[in-house]
This record gives sequence, structure tokens and C-alpha cells, in this order.
Amino acid sequence: VEEGGLAASFGTGLLRLITPGMDEERRKKSGVFWRGPRDTRGELRVGQVFVPTTLAGGGSRPGLLQNRDRMFAVGVYPGIEYRLMGMRDIDTKETLFRVPEGAGEVEMSVRPIYPLDKRLERPWPVVVSSSDVPCFLTQAMYNSLTLVGTALWSVSVVLFVLFAREAVSFYKIPSASMEPTIHRGDLILAEKLSPLWKTPQRGEILLFTPPDSLKAVVESQGGFVGPRDLFIKRVAALPGDVVTVDTADGSVTVNGERVQRQGPTCDEPSGGAQGLVRPQKGKVKSGVSFVLGDCGPVSVDSRVWGTLSDDDVKARPLVKLWPPPVQNFE
Repeated sequence: VEEGGLAASFGTGLLRLITPGMDEERRKKSGVFWRGPRDTRGELRVGQVFVPTTLAGGGSRPGLLQNRDRMFAVGVYPGIEYRLMGMRDIDTKETLFRVPEGAGEVEMSVRPIYPLDKRLERPWPVVVSSSDVPCFLTQAMYNSLTLVGTALWSVSVVLFVLFAREAVSFYKIPSASMEPTIHRGDLILAEKLSPLWKTPQRGEILLFTPPDSLKAVVESQGGFVGPRDLFIKRVAALPGDVVTVDTADGSVTVNGERVQRQGPTCDEPSGGAQGLVRPQKGKVKSGVSFVLGDCGPVSVDSRVWGTLSDDDVKARPLVKLWPPPVQNFE
């Protein structure tokens, strides 16, 4: 993370938001500002509190897991606050109070500033080499990094949940109109984004809000349509197709070819489409489609209430989740 980048801007804004009564000078003196995670080993002084981390800046350094294992072995645990008790130059054995500019490897005596879990305790202080710690952070820098990271993670989770809620939904099928493809009681997962740009295609299954004509049919049969209820059918004909509905057996022909699937084994206690199919013959208009259920005898579909507007299409099923086996609709 570099100073002036997106994370820096977000971190600075967030820290200013949670410290409204503090001016910029006080924020800097208190360490409440965002500078990005950077190695501060060149600024260490005896008595200072620091936080060792596994952050590695160079491509030649070991990976994060290797860094962590090495740090655990010598007693400097990532994310724990330590006080620097003393240090000296490894080569000259000279006692140091701060790291000189251009200094090489330094030997440090450190101890945690608070009790640790029994599994992590050892005789303190421990003596470590500065090379054992990939990155030294100040308390303020580490706390700021933690705060910004937590905030970014929280925002990401919220955005993901909101996106997922708008992108996909679960639906339980209440009728037998789509048998044998989809059975009553099946739980399906449907995506809700493609209807925003994709028009219905012949043969695909759609979920849609019921038009007024369908609501009227349901209510005339003693049913009720809730404000969030969706219906499910298969596209049989598109704009320009010539559709003929035969009321004698409920069959449908599109451009002279019979397409209605008959499902003699499906059953609907309410009687389904019996007595409701009306004779039709004509060309499907632009912006609508003619939809049918896979189980012809019981499906209350376009044979009964007319064509479906593209604007009423709300989702496309992706997969049947329950009961097993899982079934993909694509």
C-alpha cells in the first residue's frame, strides 16, 4: 500500500471520521493518521513499542508462512505488541539506543507488553536479530491498518450480500405445471441479472411476475397472488411466430409444428387448465412471448391468459438444489 493510493485515501477519511474533535496536528502527534504499512526498523529506539508482522516487501524474501514460522521459533509473534528493551550492533557489540542510519543487522532484546497465552509464553526478554522480523510497524500504524482492513472487509461483505440478494434468489416450486422437468416442492436457484439485457429465447425456462390476466385467473379459481410471487414457464414462441391453440386437447402448434408437451402423469388438485384453455390463432407481437408449462393438462399458461411481456421476466433458473440429484437448467 503506497501513500496517496486508494487505501491511503480510504484510511485517512475513515480515521478523520472517527476523530471528529481532533485537528490534523493532534492526529499526527497521536499517531492517528494513515501512512500505509511500511517497515520502520530504521526508526526504532530503546523503550519503543513495536508490532512485528509477516509483511514482506522484496520478492526474494520467504513467503508469509515461512516468515511466520521463523518468527514463532525466535519468540516474536506476528501482531503482538513488544517493547524494545535494548539493542546492540551485532558486529561491533556496541550498545545502541536507536538504530543508526545505514546500520546493518542489530541484536534486539524484546518482551511483550502484556501477558500472552500459556502456549506462547517463554522466558522474557528474548534476544532476536533484526533480520528475524520481516517488518516492524508502530502501534499506531498497526492499529490503523487493522481498523482500515476491518472496515474494508465489512464493506466488502455488505456489498457482496447486497449484490447476491439482487443477483440470485431461491424459489420453491408450488405446482406441477412444469413436470416432469421441475416437480412440485423442488427448490431452485435462479439468477436475476440476465433479464436486464437478455430477451427471452425459445425453449428456455423463465420466472416472471404474473400479468393482470393471470392474476384474474388465479383469483377466479379461489387462489391468491402475493406481491413477490413469481410464476415459472417455458418459452414456446417468440415475436413473429404463428401460434394456434386447439381447445379440444389443449395442444399448441407454432409455425405449424406441435410443441406442447403432454404430461399425463402430472396432477394438480385444483384441476389446472381444464376448462380454461381458449382458442387462439395469430402472430406473436413484438416485446412478448408465448409461454407454456411442460405439463400441458394442468399448466395455466399463455393458452389461458395470453402472452408474457418481456418486462415481466424477472429471473432464469440456474440449478435445482433440492431434492437430489442436483439438476442444471443451462
